[in-house]
Amino acid sequence: MKERLSNIELLRFLCMFSICILHMFVHGKGLMGILSQGSMISDGKAVEELVILCLCFPSVCCFMYISGYFGLKLSSYKLFTLFFQASFYFYIVFLIQKMIGMGGVMTIKEMLLHFEPISTHVWWFLTEYVCIFLLSPLINQGISNISRVTFGKSLCVLLFINCVGLYITSFHSGSSLLGMLTIYLIGRYVRMYCREYSIKRWLSCFFILISLEFIGVVGAYFFVNPSVSWRLLWYCNPIVIGIGISLFHIFKSLPVFHSKIINWLGKHCLSIYLVTEISKPIYNYWASLYDSCFILSFLAILVTCLCIVGFDVVQQKASSYIYKIFIKKRTINEL
Repeated sequence: MKERLSNIELLRFLCMFSICILHMFVHGKGLMGILSQGSMISDGKAVEELVILCLCFPSVCCFMYISGYFGLKLSSYKLFTLFFQASFYFYIVFLIQKMIGMGGVMTIKEMLLHFEPISTHVWWFLTEYVCIFLLSPLINQGISNISRVTFGKSLCVLLFINCVGLYITSFHSGSSLLGMLTIYLIGRYVRMYCREYSIKRWLSCFFILISLEFIGVVGAYFFVNPSVSWRLLWYCNPIVIGIGISLFHIFKSLPVFHSKIINWLGKHCLSIYLVTEISKPIYNYWASLYDSCFILSFLAILVTCLCIVGFDVVQQKASSYIYKIFIKKRTINEL
């Protein structure tokens, strides 16, 4: 088993940290509803918050691009751990919220419907990720048996559908299977056919794209309509995708190093998304801290992320134990 690259694992963790900040603004402060309806931000921090959103939105694209660049390989153990992890956190968070009086009463029907929360789209990203993971043998085998030209043409069509056609019609914001699959395939194409560039080029690319995003989002907010600025933040915006890609290659171009702590953070960082996304009151808490002191809110988010990652060790041990005792043993007996 190859040792994880700590510069990439650090990027994974930072992406999850940025996604938490993104959710604090989008859900905790309600900016998604405010901007999408064409309303103005009333707390007097519009420019500051829009700039932070510009920096955070590409994190989702970057996280998916990492999987595309290095490729996904289907395995029964990995699939089991994803399903177990999702169910584990869904019910743990529900029980905690119920114990402290924050959760609603879940009926038996709802419990059965969410028996496997991945299939019920509790977390949109995880559902799309698992779909791509399940399809990865077909994807990997398919692209290895077609030419670079054919792959490139197919990818261009996908990009047009995802980034132009559906973007113009506002059919979706990129938070879909098509959106994530497109980014995954970009990563595969770059890994297979594109040569490496220096970190200076990627830094230049990043600053040019992020500057364009700043100008577009802030300019649209003040001079066009806030709803347009919101659309410019979507995951299917080619600029947002480009920022995420350039960010990955900046970290990849850094000197390779290995750190057990950073690798541990990167290995368990998916749990941050799983827990916080179904603990919506925590977004409101972070938002209230941000209103008083933004540094305090960012520290609270960081501490929360570290605590969740630490607890995920318990989940991982439980998952490994159940797989070895019940799944793997049963498979061996059947053979």
